[in-house]
Amino acid sequence: MIKVELIYTKVCPHCPHAKEIFRELKKKYKFDYKEIDALSKEGQKLVQKFKIMSVPTIIIDGKVAFIGVPLKDKAEAAVKPAIAIKS
Repeated sequence: MIKVELIYTKVCPHCPHAKEIFRELKKKYKFDYKEIDALSKEGQKLVQKFKIMSVPTIIIDGKVAFIGVPLKDKAEAAVKPAIAIKS
């Protein structure tokens, strides 16, 4: 299963939009999704590991996929291999 980690901060003005994109995609596709505050203990480990300099940063399957808010169609293409949820 595809694993998506969205790294954010509470003061980031663009992060809520990125979160909304992936929350919507989560309703359509089945993938693991986690929002991680860059200032948390877990977030700090990821910031160091991936040398994250700005948020939002989206990590997909252990690789930085997007820095900044992705276009919705590009985000969808990244998770599309996931199984679509039947409505």
